[in-house]
Amino acid sequence: MKFKTTLAILDYPSPLTGDVFPLQIVEEAIEKTRLKLDGRLLLGALFDDLDMLKQPVNKTNLSPEDIEELTIRRNLSYFRNRSNNLSHVITDLYTEKDLWVAEIETLLTGKGLKLEALLSREKKPEELVKFRPVVLRNCSAGIVTSINQIVSIDAVVREMKN
Repeated sequence: MKFKTTLAILDYPSPLTGDVFPLQIVEEAIEKTRLKLDGRLLLGALFDDLDMLKQPVNKTNLSPEDIEELTIRRNLSYFRNRSNNLSHVITDLYTEKDLWVAEIETLLTGKGLKLEALLSREKKPEELVKFRPVVLRNCSAGIVTSINQIVSIDAVVREMKN
């Protein structure tokens, strides 16, 4: 199943992190990622267990070495979880007016079939699943100054209220 989703409103603070993604920076990052996109090598994961993403870290009174170790552990945990939850391939990324847009195609994996089922429900898919860019970036005063790499576009299931 193919699906088109909005990742962010450009030049506007993100509701999750408060960071602002400028249009030019995002377009440059997309062009750097074009070979991966054309080769269908940019994969995404479905995270349906929100506790898996929460990494409680108390950074008070930590040395720089301890902070670096915690960062490495958090990144390793993300990639381990991601490899178990692969669900889709990102077929295209582009900007459309003031939006950062992604086109995805679900994979025939357990998580891919679950994502497909969530996206095909009668309820609006945006109410069930939120797609978010996972990027290596540099920030200054809440504004992204460069995106070094687009790692993935992940899908996160929103908490469902019964």
